[in-house]
Amino acid sequence: PEQLMTGKMAGLVCLGMTQILVWTSFLLVGFLIIRTNVPELSLIVPPFDMVALGVAWFVPYYIIYACFMAIVGLSVTEVSEGQQAAGIFSLLAAIPFWFMLLLITAPDSTVAVALSLIPFTSPFSILIRYGLTTIPPWQMVMSWLLLAGTAVFTIFLVGQVMRLGMLRYGQRLTVRQILGGLRSS
Repeated sequence: PEQLMTGKMAGLVCLGMTQILVWTSFLLVGFLIIRTNVPELSLIVPPFDMVALGVAWFVPYYIIYACFMAIVGLSVTEVSEGQQAAGIFSLLAAIPFWFMLLLITAPDSTVAVALSLIPFTSPFSILIRYGLTTIPPWQMVMSWLLLAGTAVFTIFLVGQVMRLGMLRYGQRLTVRQILGGLRSS
């Protein structure tokens, strides 16, 4: 089950990244076409460092999010239960927007640093802070390592949930059962 789910997650992530690449390509081509016709747009230089930073943080975040959606799908028996659980993960992704004023007015505050280190909030928090202040290198490295480590853990976790789900076919898995299954592995 672990290899099956790891392969499935890898395929889904590659499919999602391909879709994003296609959309981005169309946007880039459209921008280049418009740029040739509007001379003022030639003054705009894209912040390539911020784009690279966004990609570096987005890929592991996308893996985490995809794995948690798979875990929700594997652990529920009804669609309505899955929608409720998936809503929680959507709320986690929105936390930086709740603190947007603080991130903009005090990008070096303790809360801003904490949001940059928490894997569910780090991609958006890091990008906002990067555009406003100089982030210490240790925070950047720690944030990315925590994010990548969480991505690796969620890939492992989805395999374990698949294994548990196969043993309890037709029954809903609880968080306690999932955590108990992790301890016994």
